[in-house]
Amino acid sequence: MFFRKRGIFMSAKCRGCGEEGARGKDWCDVCLLLVPIITGESPDSIAADPAVEEIRASMGGAGTETRKIWSAVRKLPDSSSTSWILKENAAPITLDVGLPLRNWSLEEDDLRLLDVNFRDQKDPSCTSEENHQLRRLQRGGYLPDGSFLSYSSGRWTLDGKWIQLPYRGLSKLLKRKRGVEGIDWRTLLYSIDWAVRTTSTHYPWEGPNNNGNRVVHPVHDRLFPRRRNGTGPFQGVFSRSINRILGASIPEVRDVLHTPWMRSWTDVHKNTRIPPERSEQIVPISLDVHKGRLRLRVRRDSSWRRIELGSHPEVWARVISWALSPNKHEGRDKLTCIQQFLFSSTDSPLISGPDRRGISLLRDVIESTENAEIDLESRSISVAGSSGLAYSVNPSEGSAIHGNGARFTVSPLGITRQEMNRAQAYPGIGRICIVETHHLRRLVLGDAISSIVLALLNDLVSQREIDTLRRHIMAFSPDPSQRADPEAEQLREARWLNWRNDRNPINSRIRRYTILFPRIWGVFLRSPLGARATLSAMSRNRPNLTFDDSETGFSTTCMADRRVIQRMLSSSGWIRDRHEESVRDSREIYIRTGTGNLDLGPDVDDFCNIIEPVLTEGTVTMLEAPLWHYFERENPGLSPLLPGSDELIE
Repeated sequence: MFFRKRGIFMSAKCRGCGEEGARGKDWCDVCLLLVPIITGESPDSIAADPAVEEIRASMGGAGTETRKIWSAVRKLPDSSSTSWILKENAAPITLDVGLPLRNWSLEEDDLRLLDVNFRDQKDPSCTSEENHQLRRLQRGGYLPDGSFLSYSSGRWTLDGKWIQLPYRGLSKLLKRKRGVEGIDWRTLLYSIDWAVRTTSTHYPWEGPNNNGNRVVHPVHDRLFPRRRNGTGPFQGVFSRSINRILGASIPEVRDVLHTPWMRSWTDVHKNTRIPPERSEQIVPISLDVHKGRLRLRVRRDSSWRRIELGSHPEVWARVISWALSPNKHEGRDKLTCIQQFLFSSTDSPLISGPDRRGISLLRDVIESTENAEIDLESRSISVAGSSGLAYSVNPSEGSAIHGNGARFTVSPLGITRQEMNRAQAYPGIGRICIVETHHLRRLVLGDAISSIVLALLNDLVSQREIDTLRRHIMAFSPDPSQRADPEAEQLREARWLNWRNDRNPINSRIRRYTILFPRIWGVFLRSPLGARATLSAMSRNRPNLTFDDSETGFSTTCMADRRVIQRMLSSSGWIRDRHEESVRDSREIYIRTGTGNLDLGPDVDDFCNIIEPVLTEGTVTMLEAPLWHYFERENPGLSPLLPGSDELIE
């Protein structure tokens, strides 16, 4: 027996499948696993029924007709979400001789040219007429509020700053006869740029933010990029605009400082010294600009679509203000309700009937056996097959990157590195490629995953149809004659339990702070004088603490880790080497100039105080002995590194 089933307390229905949920949670474990893939939305971002009904009522039963919804949005009573775009009309801008300068406008020929996105007159396919148009767009024109807009080299520039411009929508708005008086176009268009741009557009180190249909909140993405230099309270971001990192000219914090949505961020984080975790700022995709149209991602009855926002500045201002409000803010939640439910009929649920039945089937499969279990930490299903081997089934939209286009991946569990090395004689052993058949592709996700789990539970039979599974079993399963042997069964069970223990996040945390951190502490204490260490930005793919004089490598995972490392360095005689930082153009380089105190007890107590909250849940500590017990408190002096230290510590 490989699994001990979790205790189930029947208390409430799951919001996803409608079945009784465990431990009073809103979502059952199966829905937590599959709903993000089925809907493209994380469970915690799906609007609850009361909130949806409230927004429907506030909009007066506008139905699902786009025009009526935009009209209802504009008429909502919340004036603070629109008043920020109002200003007194600027006086007409004229030349010294009194002649008015050209107002910005677009003709139909301009729109067709912009849709093609010619960058400059050197394009060989660009005609003389198009060259003339490009020069006219480059000369630009003034908006009614006095701001200057022009187009050059494939980019729109507003008062000297590159923006992503919904030029079709803007042209439509400016042609309105009513409702566009006294608009602060500059602030509105800068805010749109904040809503539709991510930092990865300009800064390659950020990497893609897209997580299916969810992204890092665009404001958080700009205020707290992952490689921000400097620390300090939230207000400090106003003097450290991301624009200054590479000299890019895009709208800055000061350009939108007085908007209600930026004030909301200030209120939430004004006392924050450490940026909020990016994982806590994942929100559904809201807005984009496509061929000059400002679009909102919404759910229709059949699928998700992107529709153009209504042609009214108050509609733009309200939706933009909601989209840029902090996660869990009232405005942000209101927009989520509108995206998910207002453009679809009331009898069109986010999770369809077939998907609900697929989820129920997968739950029945898992609950019917002790050899399958959901592991939410790794977002997978762990399965023990009849061969004695174990597998991980990972449902994921991103599985296409593995080359088979399936909605899942299957990986071996409980196989040591040495065993994998010995099995290299069997090609393709590193992963188990299971291709979705035509029949399987026709099934909803829950049904398809259920089929795979059932196949792996009875892998000795399934191997006849799945060649990669057969080769895996041939390489790693014990001799068939031993499968029924009690000792072999106990050995397999012990292997499985050890694997589960290693995957336990609490055990991983304890091991990290009682074994790995004491080991790197020993490296600091024993390194020779003149040794250098580099502490760089956190990276998933490589250690961010390295040494010039050894092969030691270590990775920090949070700001608390980084503070602990800095305290350790200071206590063991390391100081910042500013000269070497300038030579290498690196952020933090330390050199050892001393050995620290003989009695390190107070120093150990100091950085243990930083770690202890991580090892405490409420009033319960995860350790039996005090944390300082695991760290050297007497200085060993300069000496060879301990075994297991002159290598990657992971």
